[in-house]
Amino acid sequence: MGLGTIISAYLQNRDWRMVREALETVGAPTTADELGLSKEELIKALQIAH
Repeated sequence: MGLGTIISAYLQNRDWRMVREALETVGAPTTADELGLSKEELIKALQIAH
């Protein structure tokens, strides 16, 4: 999931903006809204992700 990659990059103090821009360039979703996820669903997904 591209959004997960953005969040991981942010948490690892990497250039998450570059990741977001690259995903936007290819038309990939970069927000929970674009994925059709609520904040609660996104949080749950991040809590159970390995």
